[in-house]
Amino acid sequence: MRLLLLSDIHADAAALERVLEHARDKEWTQVVFLGDIVGYGAQPVEAVDLLRSLPLRVALEGNHEVMMQMLRRGERVAATPDIVGRLQEHLERLDSGHMEFIDSLAPGHAEDDWAAVHGALRQRFEYLISVPVARGNAEHMKRDIYFYGHTHVPIAFIEPEGGQWTARAFTGPEGSVSIPEGARAFLNPGSVSMSRDRLPSNSYGIYDSASRNFSVYRLPL
Repeated sequence: MRLLLLSDIHADAAALERVLEHARDKEWTQVVFLGDIVGYGAQPVEAVDLLRSLPLRVALEGNHEVMMQMLRRGERVAATPDIVGRLQEHLERLDSGHMEFIDSLAPGHAEDDWAAVHGALRQRFEYLISVPVARGNAEHMKRDIYFYGHTHVPIAFIEPEGGQWTARAFTGPEGSVSIPEGARAFLNPGSVSMSRDRLPSNSYGIYDSASRNFSVYRLPL
């Protein structure tokens, strides 16, 4: 199975369209969405419509969905006024069908040989951005391979069997790494919108479960 890994779309339907066009010839079969369809951007309706039209194997809830749901319930959100204002705007524009889709987003997902979360394992929305953080989350792993997003930075943290955790960053337009049998890994495809490593791009990943190969594609802006 070849999975298209998408994360952190943030109401940027144009970026999602660009990613899907680039991924058209990559022979993927299903989509794993790692969270944050809303927040920041100006196209929440278009982004949700496009995402839910895809063959989704799993779709996760990100921290921006959690914050939006808190606003929906009238709860206080600990975020900047700009973030709160944009989420409130999204709430006003999304209809009941869109909200039904957002309500259906899962906090996490696990299969026989991989699992997916938005942020991390020891704390749900921790930023998994370094080898020490990967090592700290490793004791909570119940599968050898975890897909995650949240950081807006494409990277792989890998622990070979009997070895030490290492990081493999993806800074070029295309890169890949194979996860050896017996190894463990945290795999982040980066963000469809708003990369955060000073390399502006629209990013996505492909994971081939047969070969345990993880590829990242970055489309420069």
